[in-house]
This record gives sequence, C-alpha cells and structure tokens, in this order.
Amino acid sequence: MVVILIAVLVVSLGGKGKEQKPSEKIELVWWQPFDDQETIAPLIEAYKKTHPNVTITYVKKDYTNLEEYQNEVVNALANNEGPDIWALRNDWLPKHYKKLAPVPSKVVTAEDYKNKFFPIVSSEMTVNGQIYGIPSSLDTLVLLYNSKHFNEAEIDEPPTTWTDFAKDVEKLTQREGNTIVRAGVACGTANNVSHFFDVLSLLMLQNKTQMLAENKKEVYFNRFETREGKTYYPGTEALKFYTSFALPKKTTYSWNETMKNDREEFINNKVSIIFGYSQDIAEIKKRAPRLSLRVAPVPQVKEGDKIAYGSFWAQVVSRNSPHQEAAWDFLKLYLNKDIIYKYYDLKAEKGELTAAPLKEIAQNQSSKSDLGPIIKQADYATSWYQGDADKMQKIFSQMIAAVIGGQSPQAAIDAAAKNANKMLDKLK
Repeated sequence: MVVILIAVLVVSLGGKGKEQKPSEKIELVWWQPFDDQETIAPLIEAYKKTHPNVTITYVKKDYTNLEEYQNEVVNALANNEGPDIWALRNDWLPKHYKKLAPVPSKVVTAEDYKNKFFPIVSSEMTVNGQIYGIPSSLDTLVLLYNSKHFNEAEIDEPPTTWTDFAKDVEKLTQREGNTIVRAGVACGTANNVSHFFDVLSLLMLQNKTQMLAENKKEVYFNRFETREGKTYYPGTEALKFYTSFALPKKTTYSWNETMKNDREEFINNKVSIIFGYSQDIAEIKKRAPRLSLRVAPVPQVKEGDKIAYGSFWAQVVSRNSPHQEAAWDFLKLYLNKDIIYKYYDLKAEKGELTAAPLKEIAQNQSSKSDLGPIIKQADYATSWYQGDADKMQKIFSQMIAAVIGGQSPQAAIDAAAKNANKMLDKLK
C-alpha cells in the first residue's frame, strides 16, 4: 500500500454533504487499486496551483486482488472510516449505489454526461435517473492473437465472425493423439480463462439473448423464444458454443481444465488466441516483448452486426463523506480534456494502456495500434445488470463446469438461472 499526501484546495460546489468554506482546511481520502504516485501527481499538480487548502490522502490498493479491495472499502464505509473518493468498477454499482452520493448537476448534467462519454457509461452509471460516478477509464473485450501462429497456419486476417473463428481454431490447434500441444484458443472453461464470464456474456448478448426481465428482478437467459416458427434457446446455444472448445468430442476442441491460466500459456507460446483487455495487452508486452502479439475486435455472429462487451472504472464519492462538495469539485478534473489528456499520455509513456471514456480524447488515442480496436468498439460496447457481479460470475463458473462435467447445457443453464434468481431476490 502506497500512501501519498498531496495538498490541494477545493472550491465549494453545492450539493449534499457538509458545506465547505473557501478557506476551510479539508482532508479528502482517495482509494484506488491502480495509479502510482508518479501518475497521479501531475493530475493533482494542475489543481494545486489554484486550490491550496485541501489535503488529499491518496492510497493505492492492490490491483491483483480486487475482491479484497472491494471488501475493504465496504467494511471501512460501514465503520465510517472509509474513503471520501474511491474507484468503482461499473458492474459493482448495482450492489453499492446506496453507499454513494449521486453526481450533482452542477458538476455535470445528465445531457452533458451522455454527450461527453460513450453510451455504455451513461447506461451503466445511472440508477433511478441519477448518475453515480465520473468514469476514469474505458475498456472493451478484444481478441489477442499470435500473428506468427496465424502465418504458420496460413490465416491472413483475424476472424470477424464466430463461424470463421471456429474454423481458424481448428487450423491453429496442434495435437499429438488426444494431447493438445498448442491450443488454438483459450476458451470453453472457467477456472483458467481470465475473462470467461465476459466472453460468454458477449456470446449471449450477440445471440440476442434477453438476459433479464425489464424490472431486473429475474433472469431470462435460460428461456426459449420463437425464431422463424421454431423454438430456440439463444442463451443455451451461446453456452454450447462457448464450451465446445473444451469438449474432446468436438472438432473445435482446443482447451481443457488441466492447462495453466490463459495469459500465461499465451506468453509461453502455448496458445494462439486469448480474449483480453488493455491490462492484459500491457502485461504481455512487458513480460514477452518479442511475442508476435496483435489485437483485433471481437468476432460477431455475422457481418454487419456490432455488439462488443465493455468494462470501465469510475470515480465515486461515498454517501457518508462530510466533504462531498470538495470531492466532486476535485473529480471535475476528469471532465477537463486539457488536463486529463496529459494524465492518459503519461500512462501511455509508462506502458500503461488506458483508453479515455471521454469521446474527444479517445478519438485522438484511436490511432495507437493497441488501443485502436478497444476504442473502435466503444460506440457499440455493452454489459448487463448482474446484481451482485461476483456472485453472478460464480454462478456462470458452476454452469460451465457442469457442462464440461457432462451435464446437458439446458440443465446447466436452468440451474444457473435458478441460483441467479435467488441471488437477485436477496438484493430486493
């Protein structure tokens, strides 16, 4: 844990919380599981020039254990010892929004919020008509592939449809008998695929699965619908496709539960394709700079369709903070394109890939090869309401394991839906 004390002044803005006097000494506590002193200092220095009477105590948490970080925040807030400002991942909001102060309209209006940021930001950070955070980064799930392996298999371009994807995996996978020597793709399992939940969710959403009832109190992803006069289970079909890469009887068999983590195997040249985000790209480049890594948008069900899976972090303010006005005034820095552009630029210089959620800045970043595919998908990136994201991921993990273990996909997804509804019911 790194603690950095930086003095800055904050102007009063209006809103809830204790009203601040212009000369009042204030301390804001800010927690994040990323950004070190060198990265954050210039951001605050720009503010420090005209705001000298607030002390910001910045605490960097461990990014490798997000569950521990989330629990630490929750426990601290429960004891009235928590941070004034903290970083929240978008899929955590349904679980925690009651602990947060909404963004005052004096900081940014709902209309400006929609205009400044990509669509997923507004939809994910709004609850009951109120916005609960200012985004500080944006990510979309992308395809990471080894171009050397593609050349060896005589594949000219990364796949743009899942049909082509499956064909490419068959060409890329190398076996000796029943033993996989080199996997075409790390996909089909849960325990050793870093973003299994995101990949399966993407497949379901692309297959036009209705994930939830409109009131968000019941999941529908296991249900059937009628397509072209026939009964069709879109969620189940997505599950079948996902797990097909881990079933030995399938022609696409390429991966199994005995293999190491997907990113490790990719670094070790043991797998040709994995799915990842910007932090995965940065980590691979850092640890294996000579690897023939390339980045591409995720495949679609068919040409012309555009659905990607997005994830982002937002800066939020605790509802029990006595300095909400000061906290939101500081966070307005993330809306200042001139100041925040330098922040993203510095991160890039340090090898930290971070796409900006502000459209205006992201457009300038899109020419960079690694961030290009991530930003390209931002306009059509989406996610879905999971209630308690950590519990929903465990439910999906159990569902995938059940199919790998021999249970029928429909039975497995029905059991997952039952468990998910129990979880959602507890959140009411």
